[in-house]
Amino acid sequence: MSYIDFDIENNSIFISRGDSRNRNKIKKTDCTDDFTFYEYNGKIRGNFI
Repeated sequence: MSYIDFDIENNSIFISRGDSRNRNKIKKTDCTDDFTFYEYNGKIRGNFI
């Protein structure tokens, strides 16, 4: 299962695989100019900016 989440404040789109009910459990871990990195259960996801 995949889902797309829009972040209006940062003008970005978050694309993820998995259960969308876990979206609020994903934590921001790092930022670069191109990506914001998130982690959930030890797996990294990227938020394209």
